[in-house]
Amino acid sequence: MAATPAPTRDLSLIEIAALSIALIGPSLVLAANAQAIPAGVTQPIWLIFLVGLVGIATVGHAFIRLLPLTDGPGSAYRAVQVTLGAAPGRLAGVALLGAYLGFSLATPAAILSFAASVFPAAVETAVGKLICLSLAMGAAALIVTRPNATIMRTLLLVEGGGIVLILVLGAAIGLRGEAALTPSPLPAAGTSHLLDGVVVAFFSWAGFESCMTLADSSRNPARDMPRALIISILGSGLFFVAMFAAIESGFAHLPGGRSALASSANALSDLGAAYLGPWAARGFGVVAICSAFACAIAAITASGAMWSSLTATRRDPHRMALKLVIAVWALESLLILAQPLVPAIPASPIALYGLFGSSGAVCIMLAYLLVLSGFAVALARRHLSLPRAEIIVPICGIAFLLFALASTVSFAGDAALPSWLALLFSGLCFAGLSLRNPAPTTLQELS
Repeated sequence: MAATPAPTRDLSLIEIAALSIALIGPSLVLAANAQAIPAGVTQPIWLIFLVGLVGIATVGHAFIRLLPLTDGPGSAYRAVQVTLGAAPGRLAGVALLGAYLGFSLATPAAILSFAASVFPAAVETAVGKLICLSLAMGAAALIVTRPNATIMRTLLLVEGGGIVLILVLGAAIGLRGEAALTPSPLPAAGTSHLLDGVVVAFFSWAGFESCMTLADSSRNPARDMPRALIISILGSGLFFVAMFAAIESGFAHLPGGRSALASSANALSDLGAAYLGPWAARGFGVVAICSAFACAIAAITASGAMWSSLTATRRDPHRMALKLVIAVWALESLLILAQPLVPAIPASPIALYGLFGSSGAVCIMLAYLLVLSGFAVALARRHLSLPRAEIIVPICGIAFLLFALASTVSFAGDAALPSWLALLFSGLCFAGLSLRNPAPTTLQELS
């Protein structure tokens, strides 16, 4: 087996943050996530995402506070090893790997879904879907084998171009209408509905910690890791709040209002056609495809890095990423070909996106719960020179994550199946990896 080559510390702060930003997928979130908010939610979408930002900030705070306990690739789970022990640390690492693998499988389905709205005739048949999938995965194979700096710059270029076009749309909406920044009054059962919506918003930041898998390549990991986490959470969060206010305001001036937003296949395309012209509808469709592609690259890159960190052999993460691209292409192709013969396989790409995405979401919630628990233990045992009163942060985060987990596995009935399968997958992988490669339990063993 090929050993991992000596890491090259050539990534700047913005290049480190690029992996997290691409995995979050701001363009993808703005195009499709508002439509996933339950119909009973009446509060403004920007407010829902603002509350979600507070929730994810508790998790980000725990990651940043635990950074001094360990460094290097995979430090997100190694800090759990230090605070909670070998077994929970290994479980956190495998849960993160399971999440990245779930997102690696979900994002190609999103590519197919958005491609169908832009080029409907091209991907109408199974052959068309296979060609589109093969082109996307072929391009991914070329990118993930390049040096980390090249991969990160590609992600910045792809996602950055979409963000610029979105800002143009936001300015056009602002010039033609007032931003919808006044929250609607809470109905009698509003709090429950609001929390359901916040769970959807919370998942928009899933994978924000993936930049930590690149600690080996950072020029200054002690300085850059916490800053990259802050950029990925706060930067994307403020962007979401501002743009969802603009999106809601834009739909408020169109026929159908918020109902039209809820039924939109791509909110950015619909608004682009109304405020910028017909060209923008196709343009934002391409932006969504590119954002989903960048998200796939980021998820596969993070999976390869995490796999390399978890295994005793420390395989080359780029070789692992290439193998994952091939595996994703093979599995997605098999599902496309088998769907007419096996009715249980979701027929639409967006349904496959939900299937794999929900599995990844459950895995990442498990990892976040362990990180927050490790932070609470570190505070209680004085492993960190911080006031004990700060323990309220992980406690609030744990309470929210437990609610989100219960909401995910029970929402829409059949959504529980992939979620529980994801938990089973994490448990089985954890057992296998623990037997094969016992994890260190102290900071000295990790050094």
